[in-house]
Amino acid sequence: MQNFKITRLEYGRGSKMALLIFSHWGSHLFVYKMFVKLFPGTYRVLYHYPRSILTADVPRTIERFGFLEKTVRNDFPSFKRDGVESLCFYGSSLGSILATRLANIAKAEGFKVSLVLNLSSASFPYAVWHGKATRHIQKELAAKGVNFAELNKAWGYLSPINNLANLRVTPILLFASSRDDTFGRNNVA
Repeated sequence: MQNFKITRLEYGRGSKMALLIFSHWGSHLFVYKMFVKLFPGTYRVLYHYPRSILTADVPRTIERFGFLEKTVRNDFPSFKRDGVESLCFYGSSLGSILATRLANIAKAEGFKVSLVLNLSSASFPYAVWHGKATRHIQKELAAKGVNFAELNKAWGYLSPINNLANLRVTPILLFASSRDDTFGRNNVA
C-alpha cells in the first residue's frame, strides 16, 4: 500500500503461545521494542503502524485498517504450522480496537485467545468523534459534511462492542483511565 507501511517484528519463536502487540496511535517504535523485552521466553509479534492509519478520510482509514487486519491474518497459517495454539492480543488505545477485532477473528479460526486492553473503548467512532487527541479529525470530518451517524455507520464494525461474538468466555484484562485524551470515561465505563 502506497505511503503506508506496517512494521512487523518477531521475537522468540518456538512457544505454543504468541503475544501479538498492537501499538497506540502515533506511538514511537522504540517504546514497543523496549516493551517486548518484558516478556522473555515468549513468542512475540509486534505490529506497529504510522499515525496515518487514522485520518479524516473515511475510506482511506477503512483501507488501512483492512491492510493491517490482512497482514495479521496472513500470519495465522504460519502460527498454526509452528504449533502455536494460543494467541494473547495486547492493544493500547487505538491498538485495543485492532486487538479486539483480531482476537474475535482468531477465535473463529480455532485459536485459543486472551486479551489485554489498555485504554480501550466500546465505540471506535465515538472515541474519534469525542476524543481530545482526535479533535482535529472530527473537525476535518465535519468540514467535509460527515456527521457522527455517518462515521458510526462506516467505522462501527471496528468497535470492540461489535467484535465480541466469539469472545464470550475469553479472558480479558482491561486497564482504563479517567484521563485518556481519546477514550474518555463515558466511552469506557
